[in-house]
Amino acid sequence: MDPQVAAPVNLHLGFTLGVSFIGIIFSSMLYGLTCLQTFIYLVSAPGDPWWVKTLVLSTLVIDSIHEAFLIHAGYYYSVLNFNNPAVFERVVWSLLAPIFCNAASGLLIERLATTVIAVSLCS
Repeated sequence: MDPQVAAPVNLHLGFTLGVSFIGIIFSSMLYGLTCLQTFIYLVSAPGDPWWVKTLVLSTLVIDSIHEAFLIHAGYYYSVLNFNNPAVFERVVWSLLAPIFCNAASGLLIERLATTVIAVSLCS
């Protein structure tokens, strides 16, 4: 065996990358449902105000960015750094970025819910 070539490290990543992979798949399925719900809403509610449609589309855009961050993190750990256990000592930026996406999405959804409640109470 050539001394320049390192022997592969035997890693058991079922409880780290395996669970992350399953989470990303499940998240992608829910993202597909979000896209479907947005499409159905935009087609079935043409009379809604423009600002409501803007909030719904903004939420879809933020969810799309969130999903892209999660996929990047999964790709970074499982493909780009395959068989590199030292990579788990640091956190990739795309694993922290969804925190801001969740905050922005929550803010938009709460704004929409508050407005709908206020309009229904005043009517």
